Amino acid sequence: PAAEPTPGHYKYCVTLQGEFDIDQAVIRTENRDEIARVGEFLKKYPTTTAVIEGHSDNVGTYNHNMELSQRRAESVMNHLVDQFGIDRSRLVARGYGFTRPIADNSTNEGRQKNRRIEAIIDCAFDVQQIQPPERLCMALVMDFDSGKADVKPQYRDEISKVADYMKQYPTTTAVIEGHTDSVGDADSNMKLSQKRAENVVKYLADNFGIDRSRLSAKGYGDTRRISYENTPEGRQKNRRINAVIDCVIKR
Repeated sequence: PAAEPTPGHYKYCVTLQGEFDIDQAVIRTENRDEIARVGEFLKKYPTTTAVIEGHSDNVGTYNHNMELSQRRAESVMNHLVDQFGIDRSRLVARGYGFTRPIADNSTNEGRQKNRRIEAIIDCAFDVQQIQPPERLCMALVMDFDSGKADVKPQYRDEISKVADYMKQYPTTTAVIEGHTDSVGDADSNMKLSQKRAENVVKYLADNFGIDRSRLSAKGYGDTRRISYENTPEGRQKNRRINAVIDCVIKR
């Protein structure tokens, strides 16, 4: 039988369906129910915190879109504070401009999808006690040697968090994301991050029996850094793996 998932520290990745008008940061009335999902969750679990991420299309300059996406994130954050009483200390707003598109910016429909908000909810919870979210991001605490993709044996317990969860919820699928530091050229880092992700997929299949059809690997190179690169510690944080689990759960 599958091991019971233990209480742990996870990140919910909730993509809010609310989209923004061109060059605007005002929340549409019809999208407030989406934000309410986040507000109600934060009220129910008062130890959680959230990063509200703003994203834009690629119309306009880099600096303009960074500022616009920041305003969009702050608009949602202020709504959560004003309408749901969420303490501001639990929230952070962060704008990414057009650096993280999810659709093709060459079409109106694609640009509309890129004008979006994501709420990354950081919490410690017992997966036995609450329903899983639509998408769960487990940030695995794994270190890779610089330029290497080998999975070190001491990280078996870390990877088992993903395996245990996927065994508990057998309809879930997962994208294993590989990330690198910025040492080396962009092409090499993209290939290295892909190899790291593929090695974790292989480890999950070979050591925990997770069907490969439920797993995919995606390398991002150094395009999604979470730490400054001016120290060895910062570069080490960027050499990481995320498991983004899509939860299609039979309730």
